Amino acid sequence: MDNIIFNKIQNDGIFDKTFNDLVKNNSICFSSQGIIVVYAPNGTGKTSFINTLSDVETSEIKFWYKDIEYNKGQNIFSIILDQNDRNIIQGDTKDFYLGENIRKEFELEEKLRNCRSQVIEEIIEKVSSLNIKNKSSALLDYFDNDEKNFLSKAINNKNKLKDTSNKDIISFINNIPDMDEVKCDMSKLIFLMQDVSQNTNSLILLLQKLKDEELKQNENIIRYEENIDAINILKKYNNHNCIICDNKINPESLLEKKQKNEQEILKNLDENTKEILKEILKLRIQDDVFNIKDTVLNTIKCGNKALLEPLITDIENYKELYKTNLLREIKNIECFQEFKNLEKEYNDLIANQPIIENEDIEFIQQFINDCMDKKFEITRVKDKNYLQIQLEEQEILNIDRNKLPLSTGEQNFLSLFMEFLRVKNSTNPIVVIDDPVSSFDSIYKNKIIYSIVKVLEKKRVILLTHNIDVIRLLKSQVGKSFNLYILNNTKGSDNNGFIEVNNKELVLLTDLSSLTNFFRKDVFVEIQDVNLFLYSMIPFLRGYAHIIGNDNLYEQLTKLMHGYMNDNVDIADIYKKLFGDNSFTLESLSVNVDDILSIDLNSEILNIKNYPLLNKTLKHTLNYLYLRLFVEKELVNIFGIDTTNHNMLGSIINEAFPANENFEINKKRVFLTSKKTLINEFNHFEGNLSIFQPAIDITDSTLKKETKDIKDFIENLKKEAVDGTIGNGNREYNG
Repeated sequence: MDNIIFNKIQNDGIFDKTFNDLVKNNSICFSSQGIIVVYAPNGTGKTSFINTLSDVETSEIKFWYKDIEYNKGQNIFSIILDQNDRNIIQGDTKDFYLGENIRKEFELEEKLRNCRSQVIEEIIEKVSSLNIKNKSSALLDYFDNDEKNFLSKAINNKNKLKDTSNKDIISFINNIPDMDEVKCDMSKLIFLMQDVSQNTNSLILLLQKLKDEELKQNENIIRYEENIDAINILKKYNNHNCIICDNKINPESLLEKKQKNEQEILKNLDENTKEILKEILKLRIQDDVFNIKDTVLNTIKCGNKALLEPLITDIENYKELYKTNLLREIKNIECFQEFKNLEKEYNDLIANQPIIENEDIEFIQQFINDCMDKKFEITRVKDKNYLQIQLEEQEILNIDRNKLPLSTGEQNFLSLFMEFLRVKNSTNPIVVIDDPVSSFDSIYKNKIIYSIVKVLEKKRVILLTHNIDVIRLLKSQVGKSFNLYILNNTKGSDNNGFIEVNNKELVLLTDLSSLTNFFRKDVFVEIQDVNLFLYSMIPFLRGYAHIIGNDNLYEQLTKLMHGYMNDNVDIADIYKKLFGDNSFTLESLSVNVDDILSIDLNSEILNIKNYPLLNKTLKHTLNYLYLRLFVEKELVNIFGIDTTNHNMLGSIINEAFPANENFEINKKRVFLTSKKTLINEFNHFEGNLSIFQPAIDITDSTLKKETKDIKDFIENLKKEAVDGTIGNGNREYNG
């Protein structure tokens, strides 16, 4: 048997405790064509059930399918929710784009593009602020090859990471280890950045060369700086009196002597040492934060390169600090986390999109053109997994949505069709569809049902709905193509779960002629309480009489549809006249409004085993009639309303509580007019005789609560009337 057996369904306390360990009404079986319809009245928990199948965080689920047990996190369902144009979006010209979550995809692409730009701008700003201005900067040598390559692209004006993917940007930043900020001498760090960024004139780079070369001892090196200073002074002043002691001197002779000393000192030095000497002599004392000058001069004087090691070590530490500082700055870019989240969300969205095959494209185009009165051409967008739709000879550039040549129904149809394509290509074996026809007019409802049967013929399908149209359309198009269940979720009920609607009731639900034939023949052996059956049939009998044009019976039954009337009507006789004198045990049953208001609403009407749905329908209908009569009778009685001018419930309520600025009166009017069970003129019986829709469209628990609320409201109203405290300007209670 191809069925699902549910053992547990829970979602944030929505379901009754019986769903914690579901052992009864816990199996739903696919039909031979693989379709299940679950009818879920408003308030049952349809949305929560769908969310549970979607494996949302607040849910718990346990079920068996094909001898395999599934729990939370083992999702085998593809979900199609109510549509909201989410899979179709207008292009820039006459194009539309069609794809899975296309609107979200476009929005994410835009957000991702903007966030990427922001991340790259911040990377460039961080790199530039630390003196790396171009890809030839010697500071880049402090980084490993991958880091150097990435940073070089970032500061390249022609590149700026344009050819670097989001994945590679995220990977680069993610791979930077988390690093705590290290306290250091900022003056040294600044010196290193500024010095090395000079490249050819960098002292630190020259020191590296000095470290790697042979070094000859030169004790006179210590006098080199004073010798250079003396040469500069003599050249500058060329004075025959010493500028210090005013004694007579020969400046030319002294200059020659000092220059000779300079040459003598330098002749034993290699070119790199000579170059570094020139650069260190340019240093001011306050700028020499590493004490390079004294260290280098002392090293040459002693001829011992070991004296350089503390300086080199200090510089190497600051090189590492520089690298760490820059990478930490990049790691902590504020918008990076958002960028990473958007990229993941976008990739997850793309990963779950259907793979659109060429065969699918041709099928879509043919199917849509057959279903719609416009000519479409559908092509795949290059390098994308969504489709481009063009309307022949229709220009839609910069046209407001409400002026587009695609109606809302057409756009929703295309959108939903794309959902069908998505789940058709999904690996999940079961498709769950939430109210597929709810947002469509009658023209498209047929097309949607046909699409489900045609496109998803190789899938198992569960349709969740509170719209009987889904059931009727399925039945009319493909006959016995589905199994029907009603989801019951009533607190404290011993009959919760999935109640199967048998074939006998399914025929009554979908075919009016079968229903009327049932009332002519087979119903009599199923009746548990004849009186209650006839009471519950009053609205339907009235509608039926109206449709066949029997005005006399229609008027008689109308006397039992208004609480202010007190006429006696023989409903057994009327039933026989409408459906024939068959097997009724009653010759007559003459009743009035007071008789109906004295009944027990909790008794069963039909054999609940054979006709549970129709029994529930008749009980709900009787409850509706009871409340309607009860409220009308009491309001007319309390307020002395003239029913000649106000003969309908809505008008009676407005007369009892006229619209004005009195909050309490308005509150009472709103209370009554908002009740589903009251403002119901039973129009469904007047039109298509849909006996089931209004009755099963409300849960037992909701109906029970609404009945109690209305009764309590009227009882309080009667007390206020007795006390004479009913709203301003209202008539006093006369009963």
